[in-house]
Amino acid sequence: VNDSEAVQARENFPETTVFATGNPAWDDFFFGEHKGRSEVRKILGISGDDFVIMVPWGKSAPVNILHLNAVIEASAQQTFGALRILVATHPRDKNSASVYEDLVKFSPVPVSIVPKDTLSASQMLGGVDLVVGSASTVGIEAVCRRIPSIDFFSPLALVHLDRSTGTRKWEPCEQGVSMESFSARHLADAI
Repeated sequence: VNDSEAVQARENFPETTVFATGNPAWDDFFFGEHKGRSEVRKILGISGDDFVIMVPWGKSAPVNILHLNAVIEASAQQTFGALRILVATHPRDKNSASVYEDLVKFSPVPVSIVPKDTLSASQMLGGVDLVVGSASTVGIEAVCRRIPSIDFFSPLALVHLDRSTGTRKWEPCEQGVSMESFSARHLADAI
């Protein structure tokens, strides 16, 4: 995708010519067809004045719970007006919505879990003000669309990241295009 990944690839495959080309699949993040702010907010019943944080989830219920809990805790400390949290479910998340029921029900900040058949995470981006992901491709898409992005990493999320990528570093954070956060307190300041 970039020069640093090309250097790593050359080390792993010394007999191969490697070029940094970007990710052609990400072209749609910049140039694809996107729903507008008012259309998304109308579909989701959200006021135009609300500050909306989108939380794209993964497939692990424990990671999702820790992630959303930190966003709720950080959001509850905000004083800049009406705030809402939208959760974008992962297309391959097999967890029952009931796993997350109490977290949503007892949140001091309004939280809506938006099923993927209502709007995909990509479609929701047009109506949000901030994305708080956790090594999510949706965070990369948000940055491409000039929507601020923060990546929150619980200790468990870091283990998942390491197992899936071989590192605890997330390239968008390393490049400075997404801010990384490891605690609800820091996340509150970042928001």
